[in-house]
Amino acid sequence: MAVAPERWYSPAQSRHITLGDLKISYVPDGYVELEPEGWYRTTTFPTRPPVSEDGYLIGSVGSVVIHEADGLVVIDAGFGPLQLPRHRTHPSLGTMRGGLNPEYATLGDERIKALAITHAHEDHVGWIGADQPDRLSPEQVFVGAPDAARLAHLTGTINVGALRGGEQISDSVRAIHTPGHTAGHMSYMVESRGERALIFGDVFHSPVQFHDTTMGPWSDEKPDQARRSRKLVAELLTEPHTVGVGYHFADIVFGTLTPEGWQPLHL
Repeated sequence: MAVAPERWYSPAQSRHITLGDLKISYVPDGYVELEPEGWYRTTTFPTRPPVSEDGYLIGSVGSVVIHEADGLVVIDAGFGPLQLPRHRTHPSLGTMRGGLNPEYATLGDERIKALAITHAHEDHVGWIGADQPDRLSPEQVFVGAPDAARLAHLTGTINVGALRGGEQISDSVRAIHTPGHTAGHMSYMVESRGERALIFGDVFHSPVQFHDTTMGPWSDEKPDQARRSRKLVAELLTEPHTVGVGYHFADIVFGTLTPEGWQPLHL
């Protein structure tokens, strides 16, 4: 049975899955509106983009939280307490809104043993802040080595681990280098009891791209690399017992990839 149609064009809600012995949560912070033709620089799509009444793809922002026995591993840090109206963003964007979810502040109530960043764009690092009570202050931050310099002004005294790909950053989480959107873009594979979840950041911004992995946004720094990373991620998502986590997807963040495309989980 399909999920409610409005979930395809609504900002993500807080949702959770069980993966082996782990709980994985998506904690939304806000959303960004993406104008499809401008964002992807095309008027031809392999399937109709799931847009809102205003004609925008809805890109959620927030954090993916892996609940391990001795603390949290948090993937990405949202947009932060910032709101930009349409006339102050890029022509291919609409409104950008962060700081919308009070649940975000409670992340700091538990031990955050690691914060792993997919890449250092502003909508993924907004709540990082060493020694600031309203920001995430993890014991360690991980980021792809080529992106590390972009975080220096945020991390302060927090230890930063520069990743190359392949590193095991916690008991359940392994880094996979998926460059293209940025040089240091990382995806993260979570594994527990034979089940897997792949958190792929900005490798895909919308499920429409699964129907044509050559289609990428103007914001990809290295389009050829980005295409190869989309192909790799799509292949990994088709392996058995693998769930995908689409950071920027609408309220369909958790899903599986089938020959028919993205299939959101019923949560």
